[in-house]
Amino acid sequence: MDLFRKNKLIILCLMMLSLSLMTGCNDIENTNSKATSKSKLTITENITGLQHIGLPVISLNKTITFYKKLGFKVQSKTKITRPEGKLDVAFLKQNDLVLECYQFNDPKLLEKIRNRKNGHIDHIALNVVDIEQAYSSVKDLGFKIKEAKIDSIPAFHDNGVRFFNIKGPNGETIEFNQIQ
Repeated sequence: MDLFRKNKLIILCLMMLSLSLMTGCNDIENTNSKATSKSKLTITENITGLQHIGLPVISLNKTITFYKKLGFKVQSKTKITRPEGKLDVAFLKQNDLVLECYQFNDPKLLEKIRNRKNGHIDHIALNVVDIEQAYSSVKDLGFKIKEAKIDSIPAFHDNGVRFFNIKGPNGETIEFNQIQ
């Protein structure tokens, strides 16, 4: 795939993200259900808006306290084990904005987060209607997908999430995510 088409898709995704944030069209509860039709969705139809921003933190409790003062509420809180290690995770919500805050339990990883030079936002997650179709579309567009297959975390939300990641042109991680 040529660079022009890749940049065009990224610009389109970012424009949709901006529009979603400006208009408040990120109703996670209403847009995360499985697609009712198995007709092929274009990537533009499949992405419904910003789902969350991933924020690695040094102290989850201090982060929760800080964001509560700004009006955020704890949507869910859990402990998970990933290949990187054990994490404590909290989803904080303020209106249509959701932050996924996570703290590694490994002191070496915490130190790595503390010493980051490139900022602390880890990823931008885009909500999709159909994760399988999104995976296929992104692959067909020539993007390198980080995961060999769609990944999942059953402990998130009521019935888990399924997701995969790509890298943007500036090294940013863009996660495609479907709440089950």
